[in-house]
Amino acid sequence: VKEPEIALALLPGLQESPLWQDAFSSGTRCTENLSELEWYLALCHRYTLWAEAHSKAETRRLAGAPRLVHYGPAVRAQSHPESLEAADKAGRDLNSARNALLDWARPRLARDRPLLLPLPQTQTVLSDTHWEGLRRAVACRVLLLLLDSFEGQQDFEGAMQDLVVAVAQSPWLLSLLQPQHARAFLRRLALMPTHFPTTGQSSALLDG
Repeated sequence: VKEPEIALALLPGLQESPLWQDAFSSGTRCTENLSELEWYLALCHRYTLWAEAHSKAETRRLAGAPRLVHYGPAVRAQSHPESLEAADKAGRDLNSARNALLDWARPRLARDRPLLLPLPQTQTVLSDTHWEGLRRAVACRVLLLLLDSFEGQQDFEGAMQDLVVAVAQSPWLLSLLQPQHARAFLRRLALMPTHFPTTGQSSALLDG
């Protein structure tokens, strides 16, 4: 949970191991939770792709922002069409990356079976307490990664229409969250509009 990038790098080797392949080919019940770990790591990978697209979009947006040219009475704002076109494309790529992230998350959020539910007649090296803590940590990270994608794009309306609805309708997500994690989510959600520039601030930036 803490270092999904390392786990992602190790996953292909595990998937190619005889033990992993035998487990899936034999259809043992433990593969349900192995598949869910794969789902979680794939979600983290899609979030990384979104974060990279977000960084690129911000760079392109700043490069395409109007700049003041000339001096005195002749001063005016000017943008380069090439920069604006690159910014538009980066914005579309960013939206596509977030859609891919959400499309991957929604079906699992909507399933009746709780995430990483302990299976009867199976064992792990973790104690029951540690396994439950793992489940809660993964659920929290899933929620906050999704929220981060809406925060990063300053899309409060989308968060309310898409993320909040998916969370509220999930049969298991809210019940897995620790109270402090649920409060952190609601606090970040409520504060999201306060991070947006107001019309006056935007005008001041342009005029300055």
